[in-house]
Order: sequence, then structure tokens, then C-alpha cells
Amino acid sequence: MSWTPDTPGTPSGLDRFNAAAVEDAELALLACLHSPRWAARVAAHRPYPDPEALLAAARYARDRS
Repeated sequence: MSWTPDTPGTPSGLDRFNAAAVEDAELALLACLHSPRWAARVAAHRPYPDPEALLAAARYARDRS
């Protein structure tokens, strides 16, 4: 799963992330922080309602990894 800018009329990046297979979501997260444990925790708690919730979950998981 690679990041692409949102295009009107298509699902947002967050929507695509929420809908992705677990393995794809974890791979996308590993590009941000190479911690398989962190990526698994963040991916496991999907769906996220908004980017702020995703960032909060990522910080929380980071602090506990």
C-alpha cells in the first residue's frame, strides 16, 4: 500500500488505511517507524475515525513498544 494524495470522489488515505489488509497496513506503518510490534498494535486498533485519532494511537503505541 503506497501513499497517494486524496482525489475528490475517491476514498481518503485514512479510509484506504482502515480498509487495508492487516499485512498492508503494517507495511505502511513500518515505513514510518521500523518497529513491527508498534505497527501491529496500531494496525490492530483500526478503524480510526480521523487522522488525529490515528496519530494519538501511534504515539500511545510508540510509548509502550
